[in-house]
Amino acid sequence: MKKPRRIFLLIGLALCATISAYAQSTYVTFSVDMATNIALGTFNTSTQRVEVQGNFEGWSSGDTLVQEGSSGIFTNTFDVSDSSMIEGTTNGQIQYKFVIQPGSSYESTYSGANRSALIPINPSPASFVLPTPFFDDDGAPVTNLVTFNVDMQEQYILGTFPANGYVTIPGNFNDWDSGLDELTNDVSNTNIWYGTFPLIVSPNAAVAFKYYGNPTPTWEEPSAVNLDSGGNRFFAATNETLPLVYYSDEAPAPNCALTLGVDMSVVAAEDPYFESSTVVLYGSFNGWNTAVP
Repeated sequence: MKKPRRIFLLIGLALCATISAYAQSTYVTFSVDMATNIALGTFNTSTQRVEVQGNFEGWSSGDTLVQEGSSGIFTNTFDVSDSSMIEGTTNGQIQYKFVIQPGSSYESTYSGANRSALIPINPSPASFVLPTPFFDDDGAPVTNLVTFNVDMQEQYILGTFPANGYVTIPGNFNDWDSGLDELTNDVSNTNIWYGTFPLIVSPNAAVAFKYYGNPTPTWEEPSAVNLDSGGNRFFAATNETLPLVYYSDEAPAPNCALTLGVDMSVVAAEDPYFESSTVVLYGSFNGWNTAVP
C-alpha cells in the first residue's frame, strides 16, 4: 500500500515545480516605430522584417516583431524569465537592439549603446511593456522635460564630496560636458541634488548620462545593473522624473566605532627626532584625502 502513496507524492512535487516555474515567467512587450524607414524607403514591409535581439535571447536568432495593422509600429511579446539579463537586488537589466532582416542591419541608437531597460524581478511582474522608440532613434525630435535627482549622503559622510561642491549631469545630450547642466541642492534635504532640463530628441530615444561631482573631478561608478553597454546610466526619453538614486549606487553605511593602532616603538627608539603627532591615518573611509591623527 506504500507504493501508490509514494508515486502520488512524486507527482505532487513535480506539479508544484511546474507551477512555480510558470509563476516566475516574465513577458516583455517590445515595439519599434518603422515609419521613418518606410517613408525613406529603407524598410519594405513586403520583403523585409524587423527583429529584436538582446541578452535575453543570447544575441542569437532574433525574435520577429509583427506589424500593427497598416501602421509603422511593429511589436511582439516574449518570455525573458530564463534570460541572461544582468541581475541586481530588485531589478534585472535587459539590453537589446532592433534589426532589419534580411541583411542584419542593426539600428544605431541616440546614445550609441544598446537599448537597456530595468525589469522588476523582486517580485517579478507577469508582464512588462517597454517604450516604443523609432528605429535608429530617427523620429521627429520632441521636447521632453526630464528631472534628474541624486543622493550624495554617503559622499558627505566619507568626505569625498566637499561642502562647497555641486553636481552636474554629463550625457550624450550635452556632449558629455561635465561643466554643464548643474543640479540644485534641495534646501529641505541637503543630501539631494536635483534639476529639470529639456531634452529635444526622438520620442523614447536611448539616453546615456552619469552624475558628476565638482569641483574635484569625480565620475560616479554605478552598479552593473544600472549601466548600459557603454558604461553609463540610461533611460528612454520622455517627460519624466527619474528615480532618486545614490551617487555611484552607494547607500549610506551604518556608523560604527573602530579603533586603529600602530606600534611605533621601534621608530621612536631609533629616531631621536620622532614626533608622535606626525603619525596620521589615510584610508577609503575618508577618501584617502583627509589625514586622521
